[in-house]
Amino acid sequence: MKFKNIALILASLLTLSAASCGVVETLDDTSVAVSGSSELDDSLEDITETTSTTVTTTAASTEAETTVTTTTTAAAEEDEASQAEESAADVQDDGGDSQDYYTSSDDVSSADTVAEAATEAPTEAAAQTVGSFSSSDLTFSGTSLLGDASGLIGSLGAASDVAEAQGCLSNGADMKIYYYSGLEVSCYVSGGSEYVYDITITGGYSTPKGIYVGSSRTDVVAAYGEGVDYGSYVLYGSDGYGMYIYYSGDTVSCIEYYADV
Repeated sequence: MKFKNIALILASLLTLSAASCGVVETLDDTSVAVSGSSELDDSLEDITETTSTTVTTTAASTEAETTVTTTTTAAAEEDEASQAEESAADVQDDGGDSQDYYTSSDDVSSADTVAEAATEAPTEAAAQTVGSFSSSDLTFSGTSLLGDASGLIGSLGAASDVAEAQGCLSNGADMKIYYYSGLEVSCYVSGGSEYVYDITITGGYSTPKGIYVGSSRTDVVAAYGEGVDYGSYVLYGSDGYGMYIYYSGDTVSCIEYYADV
């Protein structure tokens, strides 16, 4: 094996030596013509240049590929950003459309209907509020109808006028009427005492439940209920012992407490 390697080395040396003379001599003495040393040098230069060009081209190609890749990536990112902005714009437009939809004329009408119902509800509830009336409501300034008039007359102060009539009542008793601004108090006299049988309010005073001349029919119903409607007035209690509310339209024009005597 060693001898064979030595022989190959010697052959290589002989070949190189012969190349300088333009002849290659093989181990079996066969001669092969080759190009001269100048042509060999040119070939080597061409190989070198080719190799260099290949390397340069490869490097340039690599750089170009890198540049193209970078440019492509940047373009792709820019395109994605553009698509994202368009998507956001579409979402915004959709949101606006949705808002417009939810405030369409139909929905506005529905909302108005609900608002009107909410506004009307308290009025309807107030109209449905019905008070009640009892004999205890037949009082004025702490004095009950047919009660002793001394306390009421004393609290009202001096009357602007007093009218008296003897034996004119159905029970044969004397009558005495006290006049005040917006108020009349009628009493009958029995055994030296005066008893209230009629109180008429025409202004400036109110019932214990706050009804006065100028109150609405709704207010009266809320305080005393419906009563018995006689057209021009509504009676609470009985015809011979009750409260009469007179109206001008739907407004209270007069209030009278009355008891037969």
